[in-house]
Amino acid sequence: MDITKLKENIEKELGLTGLPDAVKNEIVAMLGENCLKRASLAILERLTDGGRAEFEKIAQSGDYEKASKYAAAAIPDFENFIKGEISAEIADFKRRSGVS
Repeated sequence: MDITKLKENIEKELGLTGLPDAVKNEIVAMLGENCLKRASLAILERLTDGGRAEFEKIAQSGDYEKASKYAAAAIPDFENFIKGEISAEIADFKRRSGVS
């Protein structure tokens, strides 16, 4: 999932459309970062030891597109896997913050 789609998904799921852009952007940035961290940890859990090392090396280089492609090649049904992790993080956020 690309960053634009992630942002749109967060805005939609949390009903942020009526908020000022500054507030909306702050919430989206915070939750977006949490989603990316959660997805990265889930990827690392799925990879072999050698795969984890390679993924970390690629991610640390800053080439996130290459890191995503590497993980997609190693994890079956990668797109749905990532969408599931992002949906779970958004649901956790909504539960923690009392958003329905």
